[in-house]
Order: sequence, then structure tokens, then C-alpha cells
Amino acid sequence: MQSFDNLTTALSYTVQWTQGPSLTLTGTRTQSQTAQAEVSVWAFNLGLAQALAQNALRLTLNGGWSRNTIAVAEQPAQHVVVWNGRLGGNWQLPFGGSLQLELRAQRSQLTGQPVFQELQTALRYERTF
Repeated sequence: MQSFDNLTTALSYTVQWTQGPSLTLTGTRTQSQTAQAEVSVWAFNLGLAQALAQNALRLTLNGGWSRNTIAVAEQPAQHVVVWNGRLGGNWQLPFGGSLQLELRAQRSQLTGQPVFQELQTALRYERTF
């Protein structure tokens, strides 16, 4: 039977202004270790949200960064750095239902490898009958 050690810590702080925006900062640290491998993760995220038009429209903006380190046996450690961002909106329509728009971007790079970039857009209409 193989033993392993895991440690995860997180710290989050949110400020909510009356009738105004909210701001959230989150940090995470994860460490996992076995006899053959070690994984280490640092991650930070910053988010801002604002309700408008008597709370019928909600806009959000998030950004984050993480660094993952993977070391296996006698091999050199590999590092993956990831940047991500998200812009979203949710509109409660006056005739019922909601319309949601989301733009998400990610950029990551593994040590010595080309950069991987991704952009995703989603538009969704939702109505409950």
C-alpha cells in the first residue's frame, strides 16, 4: 500500500458595498506528495461583480493565475503557468426568463512547450415554464 500526504489551504476575502460592487480575492495552496511524485499548486483569483438596473442586470469580471509544479521520480520538475479571465453578464428579462453572455479566456504554458491559448464565448437564453 502506497502512502501519500496532501495539504490544501485556501484564503478568501470578500468586500460587498451597499448598493454597489462586490470584490473577492482568493488564494489557494495545494501540496501533494508520494514516494514517486510531488505536486505543488499556487493559485490566485480576483473577482468583481456589479448589479445594475434594479438588480435586473448583473456583470462579473474575474481574473486568475496559477502555477503548478510536477516532479516525478528522478526527472526535472515541470511547471505549468495558467492565466485566465472571465467576463459575464446575466440579464433578467422583463417578460420572464434570462439572457446570459459569457466570455472566457485562458493561456497556459508547460515548461519548454508552446503556449496554449483558448477563447470561449457562450450565449444562453433560459426560461422556466
